[in-house]
Amino acid sequence: PNIFLPSQLHNHGNYIISLSKLVRYLGEMAEGLGVEIYPGFAADEVLYGGDGSTAVRGVATKDVGIAKDGDPKETFERGVELLGRQTLFAEGARGSCSESI
Repeated sequence: PNIFLPSQLHNHGNYIISLSKLVRYLGEMAEGLGVEIYPGFAADEVLYGGDGSTAVRGVATKDVGIAKDGDPKETFERGVELLGRQTLFAEGARGSCSESI
């Protein structure tokens, strides 16, 4: 069956790795360099500088623990503001915060 495959689809000599292990490794390397990573927190809105500035200050996370009807449950926690000198948006192609910039 390999005779019918185009040469671009042959994996001879290429490395095959686990994407989750690669991301975990890169995350550990970044944290070792002082980068703060917040997995599991969805950014809800972009925070801009004061006085009508267009400079990005950070992001605010979503509130968690809200029932389907919109009322807070006993596990409710207000979202927090994450501020920094530099903010990196790594949302992918369907990122809602990147669209608002």
